[in-house]
Amino acid sequence: MERIRESGRRLHQVYRETIEWRNPLTGLYLMAVNSAFWIGVIYCDPRIQEALLATASAGVFAWDILLSSSNDRSIITHLLMWPFQSIFRTLSVGGSVYSIHLLRAEQVRLACYAAYATLACLLVNPVWEHNEVNSKIASATRRTVSWFGSWIQYLIITPVVTVYEYTKYIVLFRWVPPLIAYVKHFIFNFRESCRELVNGIKNWIHVAIVERTKRVAQRIRQFLRYWFCAEWWPTLKEWLKLNIGVPLRYLFDQLCFVFVYIFCAHWFPPLWKFSVKQLKSLGALAYKHIWVPVKGFLLCQFEKLRCWLRDTLHRIAISVRDSILWPICCLMVEVGKQVSIFVYHLLLEPIVNYLHSRYKIIETSALIHVIGPVCETVIDHIPEKNPFCEESDVELEGFLPEVNDETDLDENHVDDDDNEDIQSELSSSPIPEEEFEFERGLQFSAINGSESSDEEFDLDAPKKTIRRRRREPKKSEVAADDEYELLE
Repeated sequence: MERIRESGRRLHQVYRETIEWRNPLTGLYLMAVNSAFWIGVIYCDPRIQEALLATASAGVFAWDILLSSSNDRSIITHLLMWPFQSIFRTLSVGGSVYSIHLLRAEQVRLACYAAYATLACLLVNPVWEHNEVNSKIASATRRTVSWFGSWIQYLIITPVVTVYEYTKYIVLFRWVPPLIAYVKHFIFNFRESCRELVNGIKNWIHVAIVERTKRVAQRIRQFLRYWFCAEWWPTLKEWLKLNIGVPLRYLFDQLCFVFVYIFCAHWFPPLWKFSVKQLKSLGALAYKHIWVPVKGFLLCQFEKLRCWLRDTLHRIAISVRDSILWPICCLMVEVGKQVSIFVYHLLLEPIVNYLHSRYKIIETSALIHVIGPVCETVIDHIPEKNPFCEESDVELEGFLPEVNDETDLDENHVDDDDNEDIQSELSSSPIPEEEFEFERGLQFSAINGSESSDEEFDLDAPKKTIRRRRREPKKSEVAADDEYELLE
């Protein structure tokens, strides 16, 4: 259900975007509406056009009155406010009624224009409502009216009111109470100023003479009390503690730390780390300046030794090849080959032949006792005829050649004249030439007419002995036998 609702919402959104000219389908929508309108204008009867216009106006009016929200207003108020809610829908209803009137008055052209204007109002109304053009026009009107009102207020009303107020202020003596109040305020301020002046002089005398004298006497008393009552001792003690005691204690702590550091061997780990670090740096320097050159020198010497050893062995091999040792080595290799051939013929070949004979016996037994019965069983169970085909005596009737009773199949051969007669007869017959060629190929010549002798087909005649040429042995076998004889 949720998917159906979501699909419905999407379709409604696409529909709203299309009629509000916010979708790429708007062009197709406008073309379809325009085409439908002109089809109705051109091909429909005037009565049908009047019915369509009346239906459209009634539908718009019913939708706005019955299906639209009344915003908690009464029905009468809703009906009275309907013409002012949407000017385009009101114009569309009025245009439809006017078009019906023009159609009945047979003013077709004006009726077409009025109906097209009605259609334009219905198409423009969703766009007008979506863009809130009424509110924009109202706000623009309010801003314009307020702007004109402000200028009228500034240029006309404000100067007139100002002159009127000033005239009224002077003529009606409204300036007298403020003048009296100002005089009273001036006298009151003068009196307060004199009072403040007197108080200021008193305060200056009190601050500059009395208070200063008191402060001097207080400081003298505090000075005498500070020295004669020994109030300076806590300050001196604190100073001695900070400037003498704390440095002495810090120095004692440092001496104790030095003694502990030396006698408890706390210096050994840093010294060991420093020594290891220096040894690593020394090892890196030794590897870079000693081991790498020595390694290169040793590799160079080893390469020289390898080249010298290779050249020496090469010279030794050449000298051995050129001396009497080389023929002896070749003879030993040849003797080894002959011995291997002899051992193969003496030991391995009988074993291989024996294993091959055993394998043939096993293969023959398997063919006789296993594969033969299986094949025989399969052959016996193969049906002679397809069980799915019906039995019929004329299955191969179209594939067998036609044989005449007068034709003698035991003749030695068929003469060319007979062939020509048969061909002439067949040409006159309705049988095609391809069937004639097929029947001609099925006529076999007799055995008596062939060039073979009767003795070849006589079963009682003695058979001649056929001498077969002996196969010559291969050169490799002859060479092997000769070598075997030489070894014997």
